[in-house]
Amino acid sequence: MARFLRPTGASKDFDLPVLDVGRLILSLLPTPKNGFALAVDRSLWQLGSTPINLLFIGVVLEMCVPIVWCSLPKRSAGGCSSPSSRMRLLERALQVLGRRRVRVLLMDREFGGRR
Repeated sequence: MARFLRPTGASKDFDLPVLDVGRLILSLLPTPKNGFALAVDRSLWQLGSTPINLLFIGVVLEMCVPIVWCSLPKRSAGGCSSPSSRMRLLERALQVLGRRRVRVLLMDREFGGRR
């Protein structure tokens, strides 16, 4: 699991803890009265010839704003995540938000599992 976001360019030697970045992002967003709706999604990008496979949880406002994420193996079972990686990511999201601030968790059926 990625624990740090590594910016590129002039600041490439500077690491930012992902949970702190999530807290910063959250502090800039309006807080819904009934709690946040969270969405789980996976995104596969190409950076040149390098695939970047990310699993993230974001808060849903007028769009989904990622607050925690992790990188997945490049070709893990067609790019899918495991239930254990999703649970670890959810635990990290709850560290950023707190359980009482979450109203609902949304995800596609591709993320099905027993837990």
